[in-house]
Amino acid sequence: MEVIFQVCRDNDISLIAMKALCGGMITDVVPTFAFLRQYDNIVPIWGIDKGWQLEQFIAPEKEPPVLDSEMLKTIEKDRAELSGSFCRGCGYCMPCPEGIPIHFAARMKKPIDIQMVCHSELEPLWNELVRRYHYLGFRKMPGARLKYLAFSGSSPIAALGFRSASLRLKTRDCFIGWTEGQCIRLHSFPLLKQYLF
Repeated sequence: MEVIFQVCRDNDISLIAMKALCGGMITDVVPTFAFLRQYDNIVPIWGIDKGWQLEQFIAPEKEPPVLDSEMLKTIEKDRAELSGSFCRGCGYCMPCPEGIPIHFAARMKKPIDIQMVCHSELEPLWNELVRRYHYLGFRKMPGARLKYLAFSGSSPIAALGFRSASLRLKTRDCFIGWTEGQCIRLHSFPLLKQYLF
């Protein structure tokens, strides 16, 4: 790579770094930004589709980061994970006749890591993702609750929420056939309902 950069520079040729973040597979912008900035003949095309991503790319322009040893470690880790063949999210495989989002599924890093985030530093991220992406938005969950984030690598891919079921719900109780006495006895058992996904 260094030879290519140098030959291009010597011949006054600029390069375009297409999908500089590997179609979203690289999630830490700063090391990539610092790495590409050391070459004055490279113009990166980041590839963004959300406003918050644009903000991530604009921020380093104000105070450009200098490539350091920690950033190089991150770059080497990304290189090891992504070298060879991997999905770049081009979408050429779509549409799938079965409706499967192949370009998303193929890019998920395995294994999927699921973390409970209640009362942790990740709970605000859960709240923000639900506020931004769930069709109902974010509302405070009543009663006892559990919040989980699913990660593919370092990227959150799903937010799951569970809360205690309503103790009395006439339509549900009639459908199941619970009597008043059964409902009272069931209060001593933990009932759980999926709140959102």
